Amino acid sequence: MPARTQDGFVTANGLRLHYRRWSSPADNPELPPIVLLHGLASSVHIWNLVAPLLSTYGYPVIALDQRGHGESEKPASGYDFDSILADDRAAINALEIEHPVVVGHSWGAMVALQFATQRVDQVKALVLVDGATNQLSARPGWSREQAMKDLAPPRFAGTSRENFLSYANYWCYVGSAYL
Repeated sequence: MPARTQDGFVTANGLRLHYRRWSSPADNPELPPIVLLHGLASSVHIWNLVAPLLSTYGYPVIALDQRGHGESEKPASGYDFDSILADDRAAINALEIEHPVVVGHSWGAMVALQFATQRVDQVKALVLVDGATNQLSARPGWSREQAMKDLAPPRFAGTSRENFLSYANYWCYVGSAYL
């Protein structure tokens, strides 16, 4: 049976943050919840393929649209790590999530890593997917707009199947050189 999705909002750190929860008949209260954190210029939808699969194994799965992303509020300030982390902590508390596996993708991996280092006793496990290891806001001339431009995922709309497959084959070849 396919996973069910539920979208909702939680007030965290004074902001209205969007979340998406996946559940299935296989939900197992013995398994830790999985919290998914998206990358910069992304949203909960980046997890739309993997989250339902995790859910079918019995894991409660929740993805957050972090400050300024997806359907969450987009204030003019507060994009430093301390604010983002405070938002995520408040959202996890408001959703009554205890001892989660925290999974972060790209910029979200940096957030997840920092979150886990600050909450060692509250995080069951940590998974970093394609994550960087530096804080972009520490760069000279930092701006949210520049980061969103520089770190945006590639746009493949309009790319022919042949060209797309040549890109994929190239990156699989390059990536295998590092294994």
